[in-house]
Amino acid sequence: MKKILFLLLVIATVLGACSLDTQKGTVVINFCDMDGADNIESAGNKYLECPEISLTSDAIDMTLVTVSSTIQSVDNVEFTLPDDSICSTSGTLTKVNNAYAITLQNCGLSSYAGQNTQLNFKVAVTLADSSTKTITGQAEDYVEN
Repeated sequence: MKKILFLLLVIATVLGACSLDTQKGTVVINFCDMDGADNIESAGNKYLECPEISLTSDAIDMTLVTVSSTIQSVDNVEFTLPDDSICSTSGTLTKVNNAYAITLQNCGLSSYAGQNTQLNFKVAVTLADSSTKTITGQAEDYVEN
């Protein structure tokens, strides 16, 4: 019985951390997921994590963290918007303390202002052996004005 109550408490805490009740009564969800098989090394470890993403009407702000020493560089991040338009970085990104801060301006999110919006993305990386890999993910956030 204690285990069930503890599990319910953990679930309630997790749900409370990722959702917000707005004045309009809608639920806002913010997530960034890179848990696909293309993000797993042969040893079973992840290459990258995406701890945060923020969408506004004029920018996408995202953080990628390297959790594998085999990542030499993050070369490109490409976002696919709901209308299938593409917004991407150009050139290799700069790493600071195993994290890449990505800010993309003018990605056409203004038509999604005031809405939860889901994006698919691809991250091109170069590994220590000079091979390249593409890692996919999904993200969702409420687009602020």
